[in-house]
Amino acid sequence: RRGLVVSLQPVSQQIAATAGALVGEILSLTMTSDTLDTYGWRIAFLLGAGTLPFGLWLRRRLPETLHRVETPAIAVENNAAAKTLRGNTRLLGLGLVILASGTIITYVAQYMTTYAQHTLHVDAPLAFATTAVVNGVGIVAALLGGWLADRLGRWPIMVWPQIAALLLTYPVFLWVVESRNSLALLGGLGLLALIGSIPYSAFYVGLAEALPKNIRGGAFATIYAVAIAIFGGTAQLVVAWLTEVTGNALAPAWYLLFATAAGLCAMIFMPE
Repeated sequence: RRGLVVSLQPVSQQIAATAGALVGEILSLTMTSDTLDTYGWRIAFLLGAGTLPFGLWLRRRLPETLHRVETPAIAVENNAAAKTLRGNTRLLGLGLVILASGTIITYVAQYMTTYAQHTLHVDAPLAFATTAVVNGVGIVAALLGGWLADRLGRWPIMVWPQIAALLLTYPVFLWVVESRNSLALLGGLGLLALIGSIPYSAFYVGLAEALPKNIRGGAFATIYAVAIAIFGGTAQLVVAWLTEVTGNALAPAWYLLFATAAGLCAMIFMPE
């Protein structure tokens, strides 16, 4: 059941994003546009800030389970880990590309509220509902991906759904841009989220299994942090810039196609 257990990591992200989208949905349904623009958005920020004390409390209460003193044996162990890292650069490179791909896809999905309002000019409730549905479907898809990876293997669940996502991205966005209705936004983008989220649960467990034990935690954490910092921090800026420069509402689809194709190429070369 490794795949199902490891899939809980992306699920936690999707739950947080879904909760945020639902807060926006409730506020947009209970407030006028002027009220929401004036002070309503501050409510969402205050709710988010309210989680900070809980996070600080949780970190203070977690017990430290690793108690090691620096000894010559530790230095030998660190040298061995460095050699193992050098021997797995290809695998780490593939992992970084796939994590960058998944990060771009995830952060563009979080941009759908802004995209729906400012580019497609739909009402705020539908815009927030789109993000809530996309992330809610992502929760199911992440668990489904882990479950399928346990039964059918890591490689096929990475590659085949990724191919399907690559083929569906542009037609779905074309449908969304041309119709701009709830069926396209909720149904089309929801379907894309369902198919596009499945491969990454299989990837998480596949990479963890492929990495040697003595570097698994540190190597995974490092490439994960790099992918989030660089590609998560710029994904929405890139989409907004592309949309502004080209004046084309299909700009998010171009960036998603690039990210999905890069991830697919790396997934093909990942070991089972």
